[in-house]
Amino acid sequence: VIVARGVPRQPQVRGQRANRGGVLHGGLRRAAQVDRRAIDRLVGQGNTVVVIEHNLDVVKNADWIIDLGPEGGDGGGMVIAEGTPEDVAAVEGSYTGRFLAEVLGDS
Repeated sequence: VIVARGVPRQPQVRGQRANRGGVLHGGLRRAAQVDRRAIDRLVGQGNTVVVIEHNLDVVKNADWIIDLGPEGGDGGGMVIAEGTPEDVAAVEGSYTGRFLAEVLGDS
């Protein structure tokens, strides 16, 4: 979960469900870039943006991450780590942190 700064004056709930079925890796990368521009625009307007995402190219640019786990389904639901991408990357028990540390090291 990615949380970006800002609180709207008049809260509105808007949702977008991404259909990733059949998207090639290059297409997913382009989709992540488009999503980032849209997120930046919304935050720039003072909105709070919450994104549920697994693509580490998107996650590494978050203002704040809430990592849920440790597993999926019945084995999850606990907060494993929270903070900046660097904070989460430093948490030993976080699967997200482990892979995020690799991505941040490549930056």
